[in-house]
Amino acid sequence: MGIYDYLILGFYFIFIFSIGLIFRRYSRDISDYFRGGGTMLWWMSGASALLGALSVWSFTGAAGEIYDAGTLILLVYWSSVVVGVFVWLVTCYRFRRMRVITPVHAIQRRYGPTTEQLYLWVQLPLGLFMGGLGLNTLAVFISSAFHTNFLATMVVVGVIVMFVSAAGGAWSVVAGDFVQMLIMFSVVLVAAFLALRQPAIGGITGLLHKLPADKLNWSLLERPGVLIFWGVALTLQTFMTYNDLSQGAAKFMTVKNESHARKAALLLLVVYIVLPLILMIPPLAAIILFPHLKTQFPNLTHPHEGAYVAVCMKVMPRGMLGLLVSAMFATAMANMDTGLNRNAGNFVQNFYQQFLRPKATQTELLAASRITTLILGVLIIGIGLLIAKFRTMNLFNFVIIAFALVGPPITVPMVLGLFIRRTPSWAGWSTIIVGFLVSALMYWGFDPDWLKSLLGVHRAFNPQERDNVIFASQFIAEVGVASLWYWFTMRFAARSSPEYQRSADAFFADMKRPIDPQAEGLVYDDTRQYRVLSRMCLVYGGVVLLGMLIPNDLTGRLCFGFIGGVIVSIGILLLIAERRSRRPG
Repeated sequence: MGIYDYLILGFYFIFIFSIGLIFRRYSRDISDYFRGGGTMLWWMSGASALLGALSVWSFTGAAGEIYDAGTLILLVYWSSVVVGVFVWLVTCYRFRRMRVITPVHAIQRRYGPTTEQLYLWVQLPLGLFMGGLGLNTLAVFISSAFHTNFLATMVVVGVIVMFVSAAGGAWSVVAGDFVQMLIMFSVVLVAAFLALRQPAIGGITGLLHKLPADKLNWSLLERPGVLIFWGVALTLQTFMTYNDLSQGAAKFMTVKNESHARKAALLLLVVYIVLPLILMIPPLAAIILFPHLKTQFPNLTHPHEGAYVAVCMKVMPRGMLGLLVSAMFATAMANMDTGLNRNAGNFVQNFYQQFLRPKATQTELLAASRITTLILGVLIIGIGLLIAKFRTMNLFNFVIIAFALVGPPITVPMVLGLFIRRTPSWAGWSTIIVGFLVSALMYWGFDPDWLKSLLGVHRAFNPQERDNVIFASQFIAEVGVASLWYWFTMRFAARSSPEYQRSADAFFADMKRPIDPQAEGLVYDDTRQYRVLSRMCLVYGGVVLLGMLIPNDLTGRLCFGFIGGVIVSIGILLLIAERRSRRPG
């Protein structure tokens, strides 16, 4: 990275930091702070959900998989497409109609306080650890690939995320994600275009012609039975994640009504189809351009994870690596700030307000929310630093195993509870425990060779097949047994307390009742959203356009013009929408 890259990256950090200052006055109560008051426009919420679904893994781990296995990674991404259609048609508007401030509040309404607290205190520490792990992963990769200071990278990103989330709450998180999504999408388009222009690649046709056969023909990597089994498990996993009362619901709790929920879901669906095709071009090109990546990244433990960056370092003009690193930071920060805001909301509303300060005023709760966000942010930075120091210890492996064991079982009652009403209150927490026991048994007692004949495999699994069969069998077994237990608990629904039945009935009634802004006291201010986001896009896009002054060839200057032009154009469209929103009627 050169001086122009560092200048662009420096502006990016200043810009993101300023978002917290811009939105610090937007929150009047915790509903505003944790979900934007349920009044956000679809393109803001949809962009935030999209960026939150990605991670720096898309540029590192996923790129490494593409470098090793070719287009097989499309199964991972496109498993979201089928599920996305279901979310668009069936669940997104139900999530908005739940009328809750936090996802854990939805769990409390559906299952009562016991399941609520179990979920809160299992998810909170795991969420903090995964935030620290993500921060650590980003810092390790950036410092190794671009020779930046490891600790400085981690601390700077952590502090900025912490400040933006604490100052502006959900408003700053979602608005920041929208602008960062534009940066990320524009940069990956340019990276793909420049990679295809390389003489050694020769465009799409040349790339497909020069790639080894096993990078395009999946059957050369894995046998059909394994591929189908793995694909089914991936789709089931995506379905459980996107349709549960916590992670799935959180994507649509911020939008203003059902129509905007559907539009946000449709945006996610379209991008899930297109984006993987663009993201995979640079690492596929790296197979041809860099057959020995170890020499490019001697400091990386897994050099193949540098496939995306290696191509970008070769093809991008001066200054554009700064934009690429900004895009990588954007995906990492989107996961962190969304998770930080969500975890703080779960703690404040579902523990602090409920047990410690039930009579707290909104002013006190807002102050507690900001303080909690800062504390959790410091913990995430601390965990990231500890992982860097002790990641070879058994404790690190233990936490990774614990997340794998608890993660899948905890989603089963969160999904089934959205569709099945007749259950006792203990159906939620007991299903989590049963799923955990099955998960533990599968983790330590399962031999994938048991499934060879069932999958039509007559020789030993290769390493990739073995990993995929283990994942698929464990996940399907956990979900299957936990679902059977959940069905068993339905026999005892009639013995539930009247209080629980009333709460569950009200929860399902709300999901059928359309949003009525007047009756529910919702104050929509679309004009303000258009105005602020349009100015943000114009400022950032204008600065990127200045990149055309960097001494590059014509193609390099036009690349900066394209990225800046896209962001400025979105800003102009939002300005037009602002003026239209001011017209009466």
